Amino acid sequence: MPKYTLSLSSQKGGVGKTLTSVFLASFLREEGYEPLVIDLDSQMNATSWLIGRHLKPDEASIYDSLVTQSKGVEGEADWPLEELIETSDQIGIDYVPGSQDLAAADSELSNSPFVLADRLTELEESESNREISYDFCLIDCPPSLGSLVYAALTASDGIVVPVRAAQFSMDGLGQLNSTVRKVQRINEDLEMIGLLLNNLDWRFGETKAGVQQIEEAYGDLVFDTKVPLRAKLVEASRGFDPVEHVRGTDAEEIYQNLTRELIQRTIEA
Repeated sequence: MPKYTLSLSSQKGGVGKTLTSVFLASFLREEGYEPLVIDLDSQMNATSWLIGRHLKPDEASIYDSLVTQSKGVEGEADWPLEELIETSDQIGIDYVPGSQDLAAADSELSNSPFVLADRLTELEESESNREISYDFCLIDCPPSLGSLVYAALTASDGIVVPVRAAQFSMDGLGQLNSTVRKVQRINEDLEMIGLLLNNLDWRFGETKAGVQQIEEAYGDLVFDTKVPLRAKLVEASRGFDPVEHVRGTDAEEIYQNLTRELIQRTIEA
């Protein structure tokens, strides 16, 4: 199992989970750590970004690994993570691809909360057969609180929640906190690492008011580093190397600071 497994999760879509996952993986690698990205979202945005194209229907994915694990399949039909890990030609980051089939996985995995945790344990046990030992596993979660997210949190040491101040919802974060507390009954190691204020457009008063509201409600759980709206970040997409894409801009410094703060809140805590 990687030294630290982190879920990036929010039940709201469009808050920047995928961009944050890929950027953090790239900047962690820049800091000397080995990251692995797992795409658990049926929209497959992280997969498309890292592979540089859409996954073909006949290519195996994390869906195959979770479903065969939940059904106890063994032999050639089984799909351990080790056989699914690919390396992005564009970025050099290792990842496990997602699949559109994940959209139907909630019902298939409803009684199997440990499927991903078991797969990551297998990966640790097979470490002697691989050249790379991962420091971080970043799980790009779907925008929901279903079985997939439950499985991700069960397998994780921590959770980061990207939040857009303009979309802030106390009820939504309350539901996520409730899910985290339920998972902590079976995974005592899971902790809320922090809320990441993302895509902040400081030109609007409602952004400042939303940030203040979040900071008053959650205090130290809010990352000190806040990610403003930047064209370089909006433009980043499939095939881009995040580090090189923002090189020499303030977005590079922002993500360097965020990455170092994440390291301090996780493996250095």
